[in-house]
Amino acid sequence: MEPLSLIGEFRVTVAASGRLRGDVDAALVAAGEAICRQVDATLSNEDSSATDKTKALYLLPHLVNILREMEATPRSRTEVGPVEHPGGGVSGTAARRKRAADRALKVAQ
Repeated sequence: MEPLSLIGEFRVTVAASGRLRGDVDAALVAAGEAICRQVDATLSNEDSSATDKTKALYLLPHLVNILREMEATPRSRTEVGPVEHPGGGVSGTAARRKRAADRALKVAQ
């Protein structure tokens, strides 16, 4: 089995985020990385006890909260709407989500 790399996946998420600003979101990203490093280190260490591994897993809800703040969960992305890109447009996926949400509102009314 391939070793867990939560930190690697977190960094991919940060790089793909269209809403993070390095100047004001650095602490948020650093906190997320710290959680990921701790979980990765504990779960990959053969000397970690089952209790240690369980305690590391208790950090994951905090990581999910950070991902929500980054608008990097499916629900948080649908709540905020499309991401504007530097070129001035919105992503195709975000635009499709917005249209689907608009249609759902019309049906509900």
